[in-house]
Amino acid sequence: MRPFPALCLCAALAATTALACSCSSDGTPPDSSPAGQGAGASPQGRSDAPPAAETPASGTEVSGAAPAGAAAAPETAGAASEPSGATSAGAAAAPETPAAVTGPAGAAPDIEWSRLYGGSGNDEIRAVAATPDGGLLAAGRSTSSDGDVEFNRGDLDAWLLKLDRQGNIEWRRSFGGSDWEWINSVAPTSDGGAVVAGDARSIDGDFDRARPNDGPTVWAARLDSRGETAWLRIFDNEGCLRSEDVSEAPDGGVVIAGMCDPVLTPCQSCRPGGAGENSIRALRLDADGYSVSRFCYTLPEGASALVASLAPDGGIVATYTVPIAGAVNETRITGVDAEGNLAFEIALSEDGKSLAALAPVAHGGGLIGAGSATVAGGRVPWLARIGNDGGIAWDTLAGEGAASGVRDRLRGAAQAEGGFFAAGSTEGHPHDPEDRGEDLLAVMADSDGGVVWTAVLGGSGRDGASAAAVAADGGPIAAGEARSADGDLALRAEGEGDPSSHTDGWIVKFRNP
Repeated sequence: MRPFPALCLCAALAATTALACSCSSDGTPPDSSPAGQGAGASPQGRSDAPPAAETPASGTEVSGAAPAGAAAAPETAGAASEPSGATSAGAAAAPETPAAVTGPAGAAPDIEWSRLYGGSGNDEIRAVAATPDGGLLAAGRSTSSDGDVEFNRGDLDAWLLKLDRQGNIEWRRSFGGSDWEWINSVAPTSDGGAVVAGDARSIDGDFDRARPNDGPTVWAARLDSRGETAWLRIFDNEGCLRSEDVSEAPDGGVVIAGMCDPVLTPCQSCRPGGAGENSIRALRLDADGYSVSRFCYTLPEGASALVASLAPDGGIVATYTVPIAGAVNETRITGVDAEGNLAFEIALSEDGKSLAALAPVAHGGGLIGAGSATVAGGRVPWLARIGNDGGIAWDTLAGEGAASGVRDRLRGAAQAEGGFFAAGSTEGHPHDPEDRGEDLLAVMADSDGGVVWTAVLGGSGRDGASAAAVAADGGPIAAGEARSADGDLALRAEGEGDPSSHTDGWIVKFRNP
């Protein structure tokens, strides 16, 4: 990793015009009028939604046995790479030795439950969060208007489920218009409800407030413990902000972390008079969902594949790639504090590594990153432990028998008891000798990055996980989508018509060993 000079965002504003930040608005909501009025109000157009007590849909249980293809224990456990540490605050040094490819140290635990959720359309779970009562919040997008989905107003609608500890649906909600919208992130709130953040393009239905443009915009909603909508807000003035992470703030407000990619949408600059730029952005709301402050931090030219996550200290950590020479890209990790000032910036010296997920580490601080790396012409899972100062404590290639044609990708990560859990997808994995197609991949690592177990689940269709969490009882959870109707998803064929014609949301909960 190569150190970068420290920069200041908001503090530098008075002395230079190179960086800009807008903060501490007067709290008025001219840019964020509610779609639902008052506490407990449902989104506009929700008259067709059944009350929470009348929607006890439970999903389709597809498995309760140990995962097919669970790893057998090798003679020795794979070791994590040597920790590199940080050379100084805000700068990190490259590891002296590359990370070793490691294999699982034992068989995966039994599956406690495996369930499918959705209807006759295409349904996908993109985010999952554990709740204090032992249940789950699962969110994503759907084209269904039946089954476990309330309604569909056109194209993709945002979709939210509250599940109990056995995966049964306690309540369900949809938000939509005639165009597309979805939820990217969900988090529990202190009153037993939920807060969600996503992106929307509709200008009708639940998103009918007149907007200055018809491009994608960020939105957020807060729901109470019964799933009723307290407020729903739309934030056009954030330009091309795309929501990536959401959390309830200690004062009862909401914080949204996001990205701006001018390749995807027209983008407002962080700098006065500047053109659209890649940037890290944060939006802070009060308890009623009105914008109170925001900041924007410009990333290097050409930055792409950005993933932003809220840090435990209220700041934001983002990972992205930048071109450095010809076709060679470099993965960088940037941390910005709660005031918008640069906390650290590091670069991974090896090409071919990318992070797709970042998750806070409650015990010990810092974050865990999950993604993939190129090895022997294939892609293997990659885990990295990022310290409070931005240094890489360790990174591990959690693959086994990497070879050309193997394509593993981790897309979600969470802290687990004694280590870390990550989930994603795999093709050509050694634990899938039948080469059934894209399958769900789950990896458990210990606190030093050593692989504890690996599990591969799926069928002949396209299956995989987009999110990971750990339940209140310590059981790891992988969530995503499934198209198969055989293998570990054989029961999906019952009552589904032609199941291969659509996808369902899929959640797997492993037992806590």
